[in-house]
Amino acid sequence: SYSKFNYGDLKISSSKMNATGSITASVTLTNASQFDGAEVVQLYIEDKVRSITPPAKELKGFQKVFLQPNEERELIFRVGQQELQEYMGNNEWKFQQGKYRIMFGSSSREIQQEFVWEYFPN
Repeated sequence: SYSKFNYGDLKISSSKMNATGSITASVTLTNASQFDGAEVVQLYIEDKVRSITPPAKELKGFQKVFLQPNEERELIFRVGQQELQEYMGNNEWKFQQGKYRIMFGSSSREIQQEFVWEYFPN
């Protein structure tokens, strides 16, 4: 693509979430070029205090966006229990409190924005 995209203005809806709730994580995408373009914005999550060793970055969502030159759009992703669970083996999934790194980018190697969010049940 001839387009260049900027990622910015990260937001998170809440600093707390219970085991049945969810939060939203959002990022603003801007087409910083003179050409129409498409970008696939990907959401990755890493459990900073995991009890097993899953991949460091797990893809948890994505959205394909078409933007005109200089157009910007806020992309909103839901993060709930399913996105934070960890597979423990024997068909068991575990959802635990701790620190999570939430990342946005065009691929796992091209992370553009990230922040650390702490989940502690309220």
